[in-house]
Amino acid sequence: PDLANQVRVIHKSPPFGIPPVVIGPQVRPQLRAELQELFLGMDADPLAANALSELDIEKFVLIGDTAYDSVRELLSFEEEIGLEYP
Repeated sequence: PDLANQVRVIHKSPPFGIPPVVIGPQVRPQLRAELQELFLGMDADPLAANALSELDIEKFVLIGDTAYDSVRELLSFEEEIGLEYP
């Protein structure tokens, strides 16, 4: 905390969507809907909300695919400049 005033921001990245919760295509539609309802309602359940808080997650929400456009742009840029990872 004593060093916080000495920190200087030199670059701020664009916002990135967090890794999504994904469900395989073989999962039956009813179970898919139940899992979605469970995740989306966790913040309303005190015990689940506490678990989310421990993970520094406020709640789960439905988002569009465009939330990951910044990641696509970064990957495209890396490809343009020839950056490769082992």
